[in-house]
Amino acid sequence: MIENDDEFISLVDDFLESSREIRNAAEMCGGEPIKQEMIAHIAKEFGEVWQRSEALQVLMKKDYENCREYILQEIKEITAINYDIARRIKNKLKPIVWN
Repeated sequence: MIENDDEFISLVDDFLESSREIRNAAEMCGGEPIKQEMIAHIAKEFGEVWQRSEALQVLMKKDYENCREYILQEIKEITAINYDIARRIKNKLKPIVWN
């Protein structure tokens, strides 16, 4: 049962934090097209990870108990990718963001 799985809950908390990091990094664009273009290749990768997350969500709903280990590993991998995406966005935009 997911509700009683402390490891799952901890991993999901970390996943949510990694998603917030991406959002915060992307907000550095401030809606400016030049900045958005600078990270367009990273945004494409984010889309691929998002699809992976959506597929994992379906699997969790259908067969969590039988696929638990796979699901936990996927959450770990997706979270690591999210943090990497956020870091790369920040590194790319940091030199041109003054405020």
